[in-house]
Amino acid sequence: MKKRNNRFLNLLPMMLLWLVLSVILWGFVFTRITTYAPEDIIALYVDGEVPGGKALALLLYEEAGENIRAVQVRPFTYAMFGGDELRDADLFILPEESVETYRECFAPLPEGMAAQGDVMEWEGLPYGLKVYDAGTGEGVAKAYIAYDNNLYVPQNYYLFFGNQSAHLEDGLAVRYAQRLLSIE
Repeated sequence: MKKRNNRFLNLLPMMLLWLVLSVILWGFVFTRITTYAPEDIIALYVDGEVPGGKALALLLYEEAGENIRAVQVRPFTYAMFGGDELRDADLFILPEESVETYRECFAPLPEGMAAQGDVMEWEGLPYGLKVYDAGTGEGVAKAYIAYDNNLYVPQNYYLFFGNQSAHLEDGLAVRYAQRLLSIE
């Protein structure tokens, strides 16, 4: 009986090593399968809670072009440890208090988007499009985005286009923004 226990204890470090290597290998495979290049996705980041993020992503995915493999709707906290994902985002929704913090990530509104509603301007150029009015409580995709959940003072929210978006040139960022604006 002692020999059998000793044999098991001698094999235990090898089994643990095998287990750790297996977890690392399968984690790598899973990450490679589920991670897309910025050109293959439309990424919308919201500075706030997104309780209906998956449902909103599915609604937006209905607009999918032939080259889009996924639509991601995520809160800013998702990119807390990996800033590259946030910098490569196509669209942003932020409250007024956060706009100045992320201003360098935004591109001016593409042509025709400024006519869609109230805009936020810098140096005479339109950058943000109002998607939530704190005074009236009306907003875009309000069933999916909790605009006023964690703010002490209600604020207006604005939609911005990412200046490093892979989809500004091909027009897909505009197409998805217009689809977003049509969702109540």
